Amino acid sequence: MVNLFAYRASNPAELKRVMNPIGSENDLYLENAIKSADKIIVAWGNHGVLEHRYKVVLNMLAVAGVQSYCLGTTKTGHPRHPLYIKTDTHPVKY
Repeated sequence: MVNLFAYRASNPAELKRVMNPIGSENDLYLENAIKSADKIIVAWGNHGVLEHRYKVVLNMLAVAGVQSYCLGTTKTGHPRHPLYIKTDTHPVKY
């Protein structure tokens, strides 16, 4: 499991107050995870819009030629965060 942002916080609003929430090496960790995973399940919820981070990650997946999955989507079309889904939810193509 990897995160869109190197900075982690239990309150997503805190990410907005940090100078560089992505960090200098986070993309490298994401790229390594993409290369080594059997299945990619994206699950950033609505907060992946910060700094358009979700677009960068979706582009990484597209460049790698990887099909991503999710555990459902939010009303705005973003992949649901695992904290907000039922335990019997199955992955679907995103």
